[in-house]
Amino acid sequence: DTQIHTHMCYSEFNDIIDAIGADPAYSGRGVGRSLLSQVFANLGALRVERVETVVAHRDVELLGFLYGAGFAPSQRLPLVRRLH
Repeated sequence: DTQIHTHMCYSEFNDIIDAIGADPAYSGRGVGRSLLSQVFANLGALRVERVETVVAHRDVELLGFLYGAGFAPSQRLPLVRRLH
């Protein structure tokens, strides 16, 4: 069986899908592309205009997948500050 993992969080102003993916054993079989295509279709039906994601710059495989799905670099640069 294909395992699909998702975790959704909701806030008052934005809806956030925290993680989405398929079992790594199914890598290269189109499961991720199909899943993302369905997510885009569902979000489009809800009139969502933009999807944003954050990816580690060294995760070349995921970056390639997302570029192939039509994502492009954003004009925003995420910044992080550790407190402890």
